[in-house]
Amino acid sequence: MTPRQLSYREEVEVNWQIQTLVDLGKMHKSALKYTCKVTLPMKKDGSQRFCGDYHPLNHQTRRDSFPMTLIEDVLNQLGHSKWFSAFDL
Repeated sequence: MTPRQLSYREEVEVNWQIQTLVDLGKMHKSALKYTCKVTLPMKKDGSQRFCGDYHPLNHQTRRDSFPMTLIEDVLNQLGHSKWFSAFDL
């Protein structure tokens, strides 16, 4: 599926929303090569919500090869211990 081009009205809305987020300090310019597609779904009140589609970026990133252990498993292993050292932490 190819991304559709934004209409002039949508492009104005996107630029306004981006500038608002920059002014609020929620977004800043970046020199990274990764970008996301922008979508503008309608809200119930008729205004448009600014959303980024990060699916293509997620496909480019590499999964963590050593995921964190579950805290429940760690607690089960340490459950019967009476003494702990700083190394246990």
